[in-house]
Amino acid sequence: MGRRKTNISTTGLMVIFIIILAVALYFGGAFFASGYVAEADRAAEIVNAYVDENGDLILEFSDGRTIDCGHVQGQDGQNGKNGVDGKDGKDGVDGQNGVTPHIGENGNWWLGASDTGV
Repeated sequence: MGRRKTNISTTGLMVIFIIILAVALYFGGAFFASGYVAEADRAAEIVNAYVDENGDLILEFSDGRTIDCGHVQGQDGQNGKNGVDGKDGKDGVDGQNGVTPHIGENGNWWLGASDTGV
């Protein structure tokens, strides 16, 4: 058996390592998969995180830095199946009787003791 071919050469891996190292140094801290963490002497808290109109995750730090972490919003997924209908609830308590309208001696409609003027 011969040597297997790979898609990335040793030189390519070295270039990727140098780019990651440069990015980590540029942002002043260690670079983790979950985001950027500042050095102890430049520690900052994330004060705001949001997805912008382009679908990019934006992190804002307490020291004024803003980092665009790249595209994180994908296409909408398919709608799920409808769930099973729930059981019918119990009947509510009967309400109080209302006021029955009637025509008063003056020919107007009355609601209880109130003349509607009509």
